[in-house]
Amino acid sequence: MQRIMNIPGARSVTLVDGASGLAIAASGRHALVDEHEDAAATTDVVRAVLDCPALATGRDNAITELIVCGTRGYHLLNLVNGDFDGQLFVHVLFDDDTGNLGMARFQLQGILTELQLTVMSVELAVQPHRLEKERHTGMLETLALLPESEPCPAERT
Repeated sequence: MQRIMNIPGARSVTLVDGASGLAIAASGRHALVDEHEDAAATTDVVRAVLDCPALATGRDNAITELIVCGTRGYHLLNLVNGDFDGQLFVHVLFDDDTGNLGMARFQLQGILTELQLTVMSVELAVQPHRLEKERHTGMLETLALLPESEPCPAERT
């Protein structure tokens, strides 16, 4: 969050769970609404755009970013991994006087790409442990399904 807030002109940033519309994290000055209202309202905006047939770009060219320009600033809404269904998106408000739309987009996309790579590497690091746990769980389930046999001679005494 701090790296995003260090982009020139950034006034606020909210990380939003697109499935629930809840703010996961926020930083900066949320002057007109708090981060929870921000998250709920921007989730509605993202859903409206993605559900609009007139804005559909086709399967191979999904919407990954929304830009809303106002008289005193602009909003960047970036869908993490370009996928909204149950995923995260970032809403950043920039000041028009001190921000630069092109540079802000470039820097934000770089930060989000690094975030995605970090998440992917963590998932890959965790994956072998998850597979090992699933293998052991599967073995235990298989053992539970086997018919009970006679106790071995050592257990009879």
